[in-house]
Amino acid sequence: MTRALPPPARRLQAALDAGDLDAHDPRLGARGSLLRAVALARHGRLAQARAAAEAALKDRPDDAAVALAAAAVLRATHDYQRCLDALAAAARAAPAATRAAATRLVGYASALGWEREVAAAIALGRAADPTDPTWDAFEAQLHLRSGDLELAIAAARRGLQRAPESAKLRMELAAALARAGHDHDCAIEVAAAVRLAPADDAAFYHRAAAFALLETGDLAGAARHGEAGLRLRPDDPALALALADMSLWTGDRAGALARAEAVPGSRGRAGACRIRGQLCSRRATSTPPSVSSSSPARCPTPPPSCRAPRP
Repeated sequence: MTRALPPPARRLQAALDAGDLDAHDPRLGARGSLLRAVALARHGRLAQARAAAEAALKDRPDDAAVALAAAAVLRATHDYQRCLDALAAAARAAPAATRAAATRLVGYASALGWEREVAAAIALGRAADPTDPTWDAFEAQLHLRSGDLELAIAAARRGLQRAPESAKLRMELAAALARAGHDHDCAIEVAAAVRLAPADDAAFYHRAAAFALLETGDLAGAARHGEAGLRLRPDDPALALALADMSLWTGDRAGALARAEAVPGSRGRAGACRIRGQLCSRRATSTPPSVSSSSPARCPTPPPSCRAPRP
């Protein structure tokens, strides 16, 4: 349940909602600064939002809740370094906030590709609770992104010793095993991950299973999980195009093109154009020399969406 704002805060929020972005009540301190920061960020006044968030941090430097809220505003204003600094401050300010702050740190820094900050956040979270397998999962992801496959496998297995029923760790291990060429072990972990997956996350796990098995060359298994994932979540262009590629590789050219053309938006158009190009290339290279010398292989005329614009 959301805690009701006190009357001064309600009045400030009402003024901000009415469009008075210069409204301020110094009696509210950090809370008032944060209310104003959020309103300013929503209206695109990013520099002012950033300043209001910094004012809140300055007013309550040791308040984990303030630091977490300010970090969200700073991220919205694209001040990513200060966002991470605020999350680190929140993690240090209160043990109860360490897990939430460190988890957000990992997510934000991973999205930025700042792997050193990811490693520092994992260490911060692990120091607060060394037995939590969450940090092993994050470490496995970190090593997988950097290509340290054996370290990724070791981290995932260490986490599974603590949480053997973790579908997330099983899938992290499967991805690392696939990349490392351990095809049989990958298939075992994929099956376990899908079996253990929460019902609400089934689409995600079928998707991850499809790409892991695709890495091992198990096209039948990858297609089976891909189809299951797409049934649960039809709006997944990357998975639909991966299935189109699988159809092409197995010789189902019409099916490949139909799948790609069914993907909505620019990604579908690009995928269909790419597959048409591959079909044309295959036709050209498979044409006998005696035929190609007199009548070149012809490709179907591409639709307007595939044609290059005139200069």
